[in-house]
Amino acid sequence: MPAGAFAAGPLLDHLSPAVALASIAGVLAAALLPATTSRTLRRAAWPARTVPGPLPGQI
Repeated sequence: MPAGAFAAGPLLDHLSPAVALASIAGVLAAALLPATTSRTLRRAAWPARTVPGPLPGQI
């Protein structure tokens, strides 16, 4: 179950909807922080294409 849906019920029981939404958005934004600050994660390359044939859109 996604973290936002799991946390929404208890948060809405104790906080206003605006504060609950801001709290969930803050947690999700904090989860993206390592990806935006890590130079190795930003420059990661996709693995090489292993299936022979035309690329999508070149048919």
